[in-house]
Amino acid sequence: MNNMTNIVSDGIRSSNSIVSPAIIYLKKALKLNMSEIMDEILSIKSNNVKLLYSVKACSNSEVIKYLI
Repeated sequence: MNNMTNIVSDGIRSSNSIVSPAIIYLKKALKLNMSEIMDEILSIKSNNVKLLYSVKACSNSEVIKYLI
């Protein structure tokens, strides 16, 4: 299994209970995704790239604070 699969599996296993439907935010998963994205952006030689975030995609204030 890849790293993200392990993170998600561990996050679900560590939950006491999940009522379906549910939206689960895992800090480790967000951190891994952002790290991979930032590595890709920094690898671009021109480095004139800006990462923008659509608040409509996820308006959860705790997630936005974490991403900032």
